[in-house]
Amino acid sequence: MYDTSADSDKEENMVKWLKEADMSACFINEYAQMLKDIKVPCSLNDQLNEMVTTGTFEMKVLNAFVPSPNLSQIAEELKPPSPLSLPPELRRALSKAKDIYPRSIGNTGKELHHLHRLSVAIIHFTNETGEYYLKVTHFQMAVLYAWDETKDKISFETLLSITGLTDADLRNTLWSLVGLPKRKQQVLSYSPTCQSQEDFTYSSNFWINENFALIRNGKVQNFGIVNLIGRVVLVTEEEKDELLKAIMEQRATIVQEAIKTILKTREWSMPFSQLQADVIGLLKYQFTPTSEFIKHQLKWLIKHKYVRRKYVRKPCFPLH
Repeated sequence: MYDTSADSDKEENMVKWLKEADMSACFINEYAQMLKDIKVPCSLNDQLNEMVTTGTFEMKVLNAFVPSPNLSQIAEELKPPSPLSLPPELRRALSKAKDIYPRSIGNTGKELHHLHRLSVAIIHFTNETGEYYLKVTHFQMAVLYAWDETKDKISFETLLSITGLTDADLRNTLWSLVGLPKRKQQVLSYSPTCQSQEDFTYSSNFWINENFALIRNGKVQNFGIVNLIGRVVLVTEEEKDELLKAIMEQRATIVQEAIKTILKTREWSMPFSQLQADVIGLLKYQFTPTSEFIKHQLKWLIKHKYVRRKYVRKPCFPLH
């Protein structure tokens, strides 16, 4: 999703290695489908960009990861409460993508869900000072787009209805555009002044700062790229906790499958020390489970009667 893949060939080889290690077919298919999904949008983006007359459009598609049902729930929570106020051409492109994508993969039963929290955009911003490209989130874009046809002041209450954001998301997004002390000039101006986003009231007013400029080493730059994304909390603490919980549940499933696979190949009998070493060796390309984590999953398998513990009596030697 974030173009962090170092080598797609190595990723595909890893899937082959997991198949050779007799990992769960359901689990392997999810990874294989993920690699396939990454390649699909290339031709789809070309079709969408033919519709967009200003700028370019790039979409990335990824299936929800089936082994953990909580991930789909988190995806639902990441959606905005109502449609964001985005540029008309972008809205049309997103709508068209939902129609084209199922047909492009030959599966009309699939449906795209656009996650605004994970989307970014570049806005071309010009004033008398210079020409700038603002890298923003879709939430920031929704806020800035409120001034597309006006330069008047807009109240916090009005921005709530225009953007479709929740109260908390709007406060966080506005503060990212007005409250960074390190930046000499902010993209938005506001009144009355306050110490944090929590101090905004429904009557607080905001407007575009016509004197905005990029300043480096004390000098005003008349051209440049300004990254505003790093100033926004994209995921709340609660969502982080939910995501971490989902990841741990997914890893628990992976370790359980690895234990069953290894025991099957050893005719369901081996000492724990050897089992632990084999599990770590099998999963080393994904993550390294701790001894306690493996023990916990083994106990779960024993409790649910997938595996049973076999006690071996140690020989007793007489003392002379």
